[in-house]
Amino acid sequence: MAKGVDTPLDHVKTEPATLVHGENGLGDIVIPDHVNAELSPLVAHDYIIEKIKEQPGEITLVAVGRLTNLALAIQKDPEIGKLVKEVIIMGGAFGHNGHTGNLTPFAEANVYGDPLAADIVINADWPVTIVGLDVTQQTLMSNAYLEKVRSHSTKYGEFIYDITRFYAQFYNDDLG
Repeated sequence: MAKGVDTPLDHVKTEPATLVHGENGLGDIVIPDHVNAELSPLVAHDYIIEKIKEQPGEITLVAVGRLTNLALAIQKDPEIGKLVKEVIIMGGAFGHNGHTGNLTPFAEANVYGDPLAADIVINADWPVTIVGLDVTQQTLMSNAYLEKVRSHSTKYGEFIYDITRFYAQFYNDDLG
């Protein structure tokens, strides 16, 4: 675990998508002051580079937020592009099936928050799959399903259920 940067590459700081994910990004659940995991002394992009080099061809990067740290990693060490198994990005708004952006009609929060980083990551020399907002809006987990996860997964169920309450409220409890 490593701490990433919090400023976009173009230094034009945009507001986080608190209306979707809450002030703390996890649906405003209570986050403990202490987590039983040691924070790496490396900054996130250096941590990413180190881990990829330790396990060449084995690491799939799954980006579910802004792409700043991935952009910094590939800029600092372009060689990791040949060493990473693949990069999967949850981001972008492509307008398929009538779905548009979640910040503006054509802007999705992860790309909107650092468009320069998104450009760098998407165009880097590594295999990239983009899962746009149109896909995530068609892949819904119902409240009934989340209740099932909550009761059947002793380790993560309650956490998953709790962090989805704020998100469900944002979408007017469309999770049914």
